[in-house]
Amino acid sequence: MSASGATFRIWAPVARTVTVRGSFNDWSDHPLTDEGNGIWSTSIDGVREGDEYLFHVDGPGTTGLKRDPRARALTRDPQFPDCNCIVTRHDEFEWHDAGFEPPKHGDVVLYQLHVGAYWATDAEGVDRRADRP
Repeated sequence: MSASGATFRIWAPVARTVTVRGSFNDWSDHPLTDEGNGIWSTSIDGVREGDEYLFHVDGPGTTGLKRDPRARALTRDPQFPDCNCIVTRHDEFEWHDAGFEPPKHGDVVLYQLHVGAYWATDAEGVDRRADRP
């Protein structure tokens, strides 16, 4: 964020187009520019902390609204998985990692888990997997 607005950026290496929709533009499409290396970005004046947003990605095999994988906050209404991302000020986060030393590369074990992949039913127990983007 800056005094005038915010920059939106997402990695979408096979996307044909990417737009951002939010409460700051009445949920209409604002195009992102392909910077190369799969990175898309745009800066929008007037965006404020607390505004909500989602990306719309159009690409082979996938087209639809996507949450920002780097969002620091999500709405509670609507709740996950229908939630929106919330614009936050990154410079106001109080970091506590001054003494952190990363482990040696050979000591690291990484697992990638997409929690949404295991979500299947809504509050009434209806299977909603087909409704997911």
